[in-house]
Amino acid sequence: MDIELEMKNLVNWLTEYRPMQKSFIVHNMKRYYRIACKDGNSAFCFVVKEDFETKTLGKMKKGDLLCPATWSNPTRHARGLLFDKSTWNNAFTEYGMKMLRS
Repeated sequence: MDIELEMKNLVNWLTEYRPMQKSFIVHNMKRYYRIACKDGNSAFCFVVKEDFETKTLGKMKKGDLLCPATWSNPTRHARGLLFDKSTWNNAFTEYGMKMLRS
């Protein structure tokens, strides 16, 4: 699957789905794509580029949707999958990414 095409689909879906009709910009990082709000410096979500594993984050799979922990780093657990549009409603609320509950 083409990750760039799916990224465009996700950004278009987010622009239509969010109630404030914000526009987004995609930043190409070393291991992730960062989707950020165009009008400010707030990271909206991260998308994993390729499969990898680290001690801090554990196993990451290509296309995982991650909640931002900071401007440049995501959280540990995936909220959804870029290639499965049915997970997008579960990963995002009207105002941002869903947080994991204990």
